Amino acid sequence: MSEKTPLVLVNICLKNANEGLNYEEAAELGAPRKLPLIHIAAKHIWSYWVSVLERQIFDFLGYQWAPILANFIHIIVVILGLFGTIQYRPRYITGYAVWLILWVTWNVFVICFYLEAGDLSKETDLILTFNISMHRSWWMENGPGCTVTSVTPAPDWAPEDHRYITVSGCFLEYQYIEVAHSSLQIFLAGSLIYRATTS
Repeated sequence: MSEKTPLVLVNICLKNANEGLNYEEAAELGAPRKLPLIHIAAKHIWSYWVSVLERQIFDFLGYQWAPILANFIHIIVVILGLFGTIQYRPRYITGYAVWLILWVTWNVFVICFYLEAGDLSKETDLILTFNISMHRSWWMENGPGCTVTSVTPAPDWAPEDHRYITVSGCFLEYQYIEVAHSSLQIFLAGSLIYRATTS
């Protein structure tokens, strides 16, 4: 049997993921007998992309520079991890596994930050915006049911180029939406690790 190119293997794995093709049928099509990592990567890559890109968009809208940087690195590492899986490169797969641990750690930190665990405070500018701006989460003003009211006159300490507002009537406070985003990332990373180790 001729050696299949990585693109053909990816197509076989995508068919495996989408149509329930088992490993024996995939082997008849030319794939190796055991493809757990490729199968997992092909099946779950879209949930990663959608969730990370959605989070990246809302972090950009809120000028949250540290999460933007972390999301960008995550996107690059997911691409490298998928490439390493398809090309059977253990260093890329190991690097991706290490990154998943760091990614889970980062998301646990974000959860602790928004829930103000320990000495952390969600009012601190330095941590998520690198003290570049006074912005907060985009969800703070745009959450479900939130009503934004401008306060006039603004306090003396408020910068002239910023508006001073109060937010009320939110069905769900912004910190819980941010916690939900981070929890989803932890769940997706954990499910990938679990499926890879039990395949």
